Amino acid sequence: MTVGDACKAYGLTCYGYNRRHNGLLVCVGSGLMLATMDEMPELSWAVDLSGNKKDLTGWAEVTGRLASVILVRAWYSISSPQELAKAVDIWEPTGKLVTCCNVDLGHRKADLDWRTAKLKVQDLARGRWQPVMSEWLEVD
Repeated sequence: MTVGDACKAYGLTCYGYNRRHNGLLVCVGSGLMLATMDEMPELSWAVDLSGNKKDLTGWAEVTGRLASVILVRAWYSISSPQELAKAVDIWEPTGKLVTCCNVDLGHRKADLDWRTAKLKVQDLARGRWQPVMSEWLEVD
């Protein structure tokens, strides 16, 4: 089963790119999704959750096992972040999650700036991420 198969099974539209790595981009906003996919060859799958009202729990559990890295990018949106926040809570313990958002997902880690997020995605996709100092800092 691929990430694309999991998306289809849960009724989500997933865009597959023929790339070497198996990373997943979860976005809120198609413009942000396309720009990120253009810049990140480590991501092979993209899902835009704009307007999503489905429970993402089962999908998050499956994709958390299948993807090599999961990048969540979101900006201000009229979509409720509630379901995405649940997915983030499922992905966080896997060690595969990278967030670069400007919306409150209710998770405990601070979002990374775009430059650091890109580096983390690249290294996770290649299996060699080492935490950077900014990830160890407590942010209130």
